[in-house]
Parts: sequence; C-alpha cells; structure tokens
Amino acid sequence: MQFTVENLGKVSKADIDLKPLTIFIGKNGSGKTYVASALWAYISYIKSIENVTDNISTYIPKNIYNKYKNILSNFLHGFDGVLDYKKYFIIKKEDIEIIFNNINNHISKNKLLRDCFKHNGFEEANFNSTNDLNNICANIKLKVFYKPMYYQDDFDNTLKEHIHYHYFTFDLFLDNLKLYENSMVLNLISDGIIDLNDIHSDEIINAILKNIIKYAFFGQSFDNYNEVLYIPAARTGLMFGLHDFANSSLKRNSYFGIENHAPKSNDLTAPLNNFVSNLYGKLEFEPIYQEEQRFNSLIDGEIKVNRQDKRFKYIPKSLNQELPLSASSSLVTETAVLSIFNNSIKKGSFVIFEEPEAHLHLSAQREMAKLIVKMINQGCHMLITTHSDTFLQQLNNLIMLNKLSENNPDILQEFNIGQDETIAGEKVAVYDFQYQDDDKTVAKPLELGDYGFIAPSVNDEINNLIRQTDTIIDMIDNLKSNGE
Repeated sequence: MQFTVENLGKVSKADIDLKPLTIFIGKNGSGKTYVASALWAYISYIKSIENVTDNISTYIPKNIYNKYKNILSNFLHGFDGVLDYKKYFIIKKEDIEIIFNNINNHISKNKLLRDCFKHNGFEEANFNSTNDLNNICANIKLKVFYKPMYYQDDFDNTLKEHIHYHYFTFDLFLDNLKLYENSMVLNLISDGIIDLNDIHSDEIINAILKNIIKYAFFGQSFDNYNEVLYIPAARTGLMFGLHDFANSSLKRNSYFGIENHAPKSNDLTAPLNNFVSNLYGKLEFEPIYQEEQRFNSLIDGEIKVNRQDKRFKYIPKSLNQELPLSASSSLVTETAVLSIFNNSIKKGSFVIFEEPEAHLHLSAQREMAKLIVKMINQGCHMLITTHSDTFLQQLNNLIMLNKLSENNPDILQEFNIGQDETIAGEKVAVYDFQYQDDDKTVAKPLELGDYGFIAPSVNDEINNLIRQTDTIIDMIDNLKSNGE
C-alpha cells in the first residue's frame, strides 16, 4: 500500500510504501508522528466504509452506482423462477478507477487531517494513496441453486435426503481472487419455482462495492488491515489518566471508531482518543489471558485487570501481589500496553507503535526488537517510529542473521536467537526523516545493504559524538603529559 504526504507540518514530502515492518527514524520534531497519524486516519477512514450500514452511494458517483444496481435489478426481475439459473457481469477497470479517485477526493473534501489533528492549519497539505489498478477487473457471479441436506438412516444404514434449501449466491472475484461471497436461503413457491422478492438489490450492490473499494485501496494485502491499532509515545500518561479521559472527554467519531463514553470533547488527536477508547474497552469488557501473553518475559511479570477498582495491575514474577502501574518501573508502564492489547496484535492486524524503545535499557531495547520481529513473523504488520540506534542495529543484526541462517541454520544457536526472531530484509522498509535547507524534512527511503539499513540522521550524530569524545580524550591526555 503506497501513500504520498506533502506539506504536512514540517514534512515537505513522504512517499511511503508499507511493508510488513515499516520504520520511521529521524530527529525529534521531524514529522514522524504527523505522517504516522495521517496514515492511521486514512486507513481507518477506508476501513470505516466497510462498516457503513446504509447506502454507500455517497462514496461513489451516482451514475456508477445506478449502473450496476440496474444490472443486478434486471437479473432479479428477469428471473423465471427456475433453479440452476446463473448470470455473470463485470465491473470494468475504468469504473473501479473512478470509484478509487472519487474516494480520494472525498477524503480531501472531508478534511481528514483537520479531524485527525483537531487543527485547521493543513490547507496546503496533500495526502492520498496510489495503487496499481492497471489489470484490476471485478467479476460477479450470480446463481440460484438448491442444496440437499442428508441424514443417516439407521435402519438400512444409508444416507437419505431430509430437506433441501434453495439459495441465491453472489461471488466477487478480483484478479482471479475470490474476495467475497454471500448466500441467502430463498422461499419455495412450488416445486422447482423460487421467489426472489425478498432479495434487495441495494444490499447486494452495497456489499459488492464495499469489497471493491477495500481491494482497490489495499490490493491483495487487504487482510493485513482487519484491525488497526495505534500505540502512541504518550501511552504512559494516557494510561494513568484513563479514568479522567473516559469519564469526561471521549467523543464519538464515526470513521475513526472512537466510542462515545461522554458528550464532551478534548484536545487529544483522533489516534490518541482512539487509543484511550480502546484501553477503556479492555478495562471494561475484555479479559487479559495471562497464558497467552507474549511479553511477560520483557516485564518479568504479568498485567491483569482489577475489576473492582477498574485499574490495570502489575504482578511481578517474584511476588504474589498486585501493584498499581504507577508503582511499577518505567519499563513496565511503557510496555504494559503490549500485554493489554495482546489479543489485538495478531495476524491481520496493523499496529502503529511509536518509540518502542522509550525508557528501556539498551538490553531491553534489543529484546523489544526481537519481540517485534516475532510479531511480524506471526502475521502482524507494524509501523514503528524510533530514535534509537540500538534498536535499529539490533534489527540489522536480525536481518543479517536471517541471511546467514539460510546456509548455516546452526549459527542462530551461537547467538541464542530463534528463527522466528530473524527477518528477511525485503520485509522491512526504513524511512529517514531528513532536514533540508529550508528547515523542512523529506522522508528518504533507505536502501537495504549487506549490513542492513544505515540511517544518516543517526550515524551523523554518532560520528559527531565520537569525534567530540576523541577530541576531549586527547585534551585530557595532553594535560596528563604536561603534568597538569
């Protein structure tokens, strides 16, 4: 999935091609969070179209909508009531492109960025996605048939027809991939004659067009965005203030999926509100299954929900005692969210995780890198923002070990690293948000080399630090040699 962002805050331009693991790296204030938030808003908006319960013709030009609705209606009205009736029709590539472009324009008109950031200063910003629709074609198959149901006759030990159901089905194929299928049981007027009066063409065409929209934007990776989760850098503060936010400030936003816990609004951006809302949902309704927590080793304990006082609690491995998160270490408070959202971080989910290295010792940062790679290998897709050279170098090591293990699988034992903790470089994209002469930034895609990804914004600072350190050490040595 490819995105283009222009003139968003400090970001002059960012062309982003999402991979299973996408990493934004750069200095503070370089625009990483702006772009990550905009991507979350865009994907959430497209996902929201799937959940529209009424007519989706507002997203599609009326002439396109009516064209295919009429084709379907003609099929239904032309049906002579006889079983095994089939019909095929095609939604042309040109019409799919019109639908795609219309939604991109619709997003602009609805001021997605303003609603995401609660700020009106994005008049010059441009944000859209691109997808290769050159060979896309939607094939629709409509069919009426019956399917018998059998039972085992114990008397003569034979299968006999008990009842048969009459179905109307419609299948949607895109690029020879079955994207969607649905069926409904029909009423039988008389033997072999079917009643289609209960079939509503609006419902069918809405279902078909929703899935075409999903495929047009996400392509064959649409299953990677079944659930979208944003974990912000400010997660600890938001968790500590969860009750105040949930009791007084969350406001419903239909296409950002924010739950309506109270009528008042707040100054949080849409992804932060969504994060708080998701946290509150876990606190109120969903249990945390301890046996399935993948992150207990990192925090050396467990996270659970105390239903009586409605608080998240930490249970250290060495103590049989619940501690409030506020009395826990910063490592626990920063990474507890992974345990809380354990069931959401899975195959088919897209997670935006800001600064996973925050407040972690270097050894814990290295463990975090391995955990993230594990999640990717389990089918989760992630976008990471980071400032950490340690985190990036550990990732590079896991990429290199993946390559080395192809010829020598035993090499992983030497470093006590599992195969599922390594990752092919082709699954990773790294963007360095680099400052330009006009104090704007550009997201530069980094090339995958023999030793992984080399980020200038990080390496330049490391080299500056090394040069400064060498100079200071030389000065100290000169003092010693001069007897001072």
